Amino acid sequence: MANILEVKHLSIDFKTYAGDVHAIRDVSFNLKKGETLAIVGESGSGKSVTVRSIMGLLAGNAQIKGGTIKYHNEDLLQKPEQEMNALRGSDISMIFQDPMTSLDPTMPIGKQVAEPLLIHKTMNKEEAMKRAQSVLELVGIPNAKARMKDYPHQFSGGQRQRVALGRAIVRDAKLFLLDEPLSNLDAKLRVQMRTEIAQLHQRLGRNFIYVTHDQVEAMTMADRIVIMNDGKIQQVGKPTELYNHPVNKFVAGFIGSPATNFFTVTLTNGHLVNDDGLNIAVPEGQLKQLIAGGYDGQQVILGIRPEDIHAEEIALQTFPDAKITAEVVVSELLGANTMLYS
Repeated sequence: MANILEVKHLSIDFKTYAGDVHAIRDVSFNLKKGETLAIVGESGSGKSVTVRSIMGLLAGNAQIKGGTIKYHNEDLLQKPEQEMNALRGSDISMIFQDPMTSLDPTMPIGKQVAEPLLIHKTMNKEEAMKRAQSVLELVGIPNAKARMKDYPHQFSGGQRQRVALGRAIVRDAKLFLLDEPLSNLDAKLRVQMRTEIAQLHQRLGRNFIYVTHDQVEAMTMADRIVIMNDGKIQQVGKPTELYNHPVNKFVAGFIGSPATNFFTVTLTNGHLVNDDGLNIAVPEGQLKQLIAGGYDGQQVILGIRPEDIHAEEIALQTFPDAKITAEVVVSELLGANTMLYS
């Protein structure tokens, strides 16, 4: 599958009174035709800086220290501002965390959604307003035709985000950049909007880069995920790859909910043990790999996902050398599941 976007060895600093701050370092990934790519990480990890650099919307104190951003083999970092403005008006569209960033509180939403078509002279006014109405219906605005003359403050937060989404997709852009578009919504509405954006992607068949701090959003919406921490990429892969084969402790702890439990243990006589009474036999295949890697007698980090801990009698009988004794101090009933903390 062909790449439509390639980011290679991108590094960006911010100049501050206290000196240069390294925002991102040596970031490289690609976007394949027709896929949704999620960029996920904690606050300050560099994910928003990365996606804004693609759009050419970095802050004035940002400095590109190296790297390329190639869109259809053309380096966006080398394009003059006039050409980037044209590209933002035709091929690339961005949706921000706060819908009011892209909405004008003094203009009816119908005109706002139609505005990109009129600015770039894609359609005449009548055609543009019809297109705006159909797009508002597409993103789920109730009674879209009747509400074309309403202003942003007359809509709920979720509806304003839908309007912002409609304004972004009205031009039929080729690449959509979504910078934490659901983080200001309540939990129930986030789930609903997440599903609607995924369905919208399927209908449009366009390319999406979705920035989020929520690993559940990334896992459920993306074909591939870029995990960032401290301005660097930790791992890139499909959701199942990141979950089953994390390359380091950060990825193992970040992907999965509830989070992975970590224990500092020593490999001794084929068992992982510590001073707190943990004593687990290592399966033969994994034991051979650990010994071959020189870990026999050494301290290692053991990660156990909560969903891999079982209390059923058949599990205790099947794996008698993989028991953990713990005292439950807090129990949380979550409906179908109960969370136990020790």
